[in-house]
Amino acid sequence: MSNKDKFNLHLRVTELELQIERIKNGMSEIDNIISPTGWIGKAFEQLDNDIEELREEMNQKFDETNKKLDIIIKHLTGLNDNEN
Repeated sequence: MSNKDKFNLHLRVTELELQIERIKNGMSEIDNIISPTGWIGKAFEQLDNDIEELREEMNQKFDETNKKLDIIIKHLTGLNDNEN
């Protein structure tokens, strides 16, 4: 094997080592992103918290609306007058 062939082989090995290192780094980054403690996991947790807050707020609004409707129905039907 000539010196030129050895040099080219060395260059090719070095290129492959760099590619492998980039792949390792990329896999590590992907693992960090998709792990439960990564930003995707945190985003889903925040989304779940937001949905729960909205659900509670909607239930509160439904309760308020139902109370108002009860007052309106009692007033329209005269049921409120019978209680006094």
